[in-house]
Amino acid sequence: MKSILRSIAACTSLFILLDGCIRQDHQPSIQKPACQVLMLTVDSKTSGPDAYSRDETVMLDGQTIKIGKTATDVYKFDEQNRIIESSWATYNYGGNGGKEKFEYTADQVIITSTHLGMDNGVHPLPLNKQGLLLWDGLKYDAEGFLIEKVEGNDTITYTIENGNIVREERKTTLPVARTYVSLYEYDLTKPNLPNSHPYSGKVSKNLLVKVTTTDGTNMTGSYSYSYLFDESKGLTRKYQKLSNGYYVVYDYTITCR
Repeated sequence: MKSILRSIAACTSLFILLDGCIRQDHQPSIQKPACQVLMLTVDSKTSGPDAYSRDETVMLDGQTIKIGKTATDVYKFDEQNRIIESSWATYNYGGNGGKEKFEYTADQVIITSTHLGMDNGVHPLPLNKQGLLLWDGLKYDAEGFLIEKVEGNDTITYTIENGNIVREERKTTLPVARTYVSLYEYDLTKPNLPNSHPYSGKVSKNLLVKVTTTDGTNMTGSYSYSYLFDESKGLTRKYQKLSNGYYVVYDYTITCR
């Protein structure tokens, strides 16, 4: 079951930058207007100690930085823009990896997992009429955006404006009652990347550039994402400088059908 939890955690996270439910309503910035996505590859890299080997030199924020891979995720899609296969590999701490295949019925997505040293099995997940996960505690709007999620003692609600999630409110009761609010800012001139797990709900159509979190009184965190573009390819790299001075970097490659 670990693989399913990994998959669901990834696809319900805001920071995975997902898109629509069954069909996309915009083109990712990396692809040509006529391109239908066949495959999305995401290479995760870092300048920190988690890198398997810092063997790449890049210029970020005017600095020369050494980075190396930590993981690769590959997503394959059918002609309806649904995910049909995903695979992942990690390179540090001995490495690991696995694969998931997705089959669809009218009311289910059936995930077959094959993971090294982890979960192996077949996991049917119920879908609603929108083709989205049908679980207790999940609520969607008419457009297919996830607008409420209950996780244990936490209730999380999302505010949508002009196709982007602009506010997340998390109310928790343990250990004390508290409300955290995250505000999201976007580059409205840049469309988002392809949806890696469309059955988890539609989210922001533009590229996320900043997140600010408060506890209702004080700001508890703020961070920004920056992007590098290739004139012929569009978006190719996203990076963030962490508070400890290290960088995390994501490289994107899209293969058209």
